[in-house]
Amino acid sequence: MRFAQGATRWVILTDRYAIKIAQFHPLQTIIRFIQHVRAKEVGQRVIAYAANPLPGVMKYVFAGMTIAMAGMIANRTEHRLYKKYGDDNFRIAPTIFSFFWLVNVQLRGAPVNEEELPGHPLWCMFQDNDRLADCRSACQYCRLGGKIHLADYGRPDLEPVFLSYQKRLLLGHV
Repeated sequence: MRFAQGATRWVILTDRYAIKIAQFHPLQTIIRFIQHVRAKEVGQRVIAYAANPLPGVMKYVFAGMTIAMAGMIANRTEHRLYKKYGDDNFRIAPTIFSFFWLVNVQLRGAPVNEEELPGHPLWCMFQDNDRLADCRSACQYCRLGGKIHLADYGRPDLEPVFLSYQKRLLLGHV
């Protein structure tokens, strides 16, 4: 058994499973607010979210909560994307269980190297998108059943890529 820590989740790696546990960062939200108060920027930040102060305050608070709950959002995204796209065409590691998005259990595969990545069907979709540069890294993938699978797909901004790939599949352009 091995332990790893990502930006938003702790991961327990067993021989067969990757158990992803959401991290909570409520202090980051408080620190962010204190920094904005000290810099006398709270009003500017609120107005940046919405011209009307009430929705602006709500959006400002929600943005802070999103930072605090990023691990839970990543677990939810993986659970939902696997339910929606989890087939042999997409080759994403199976999320076999989620406990209220606090804990996800995925099948764990063997590590792969950079040279093998072009063999993954989604890999080419990440090449022209700098925001998704980390999706081009071998540590995001694993080998399951002899095929390369994307193992870390908890980013909400991956769904447009998945949708685009799905359209290409339907049109026979893959």
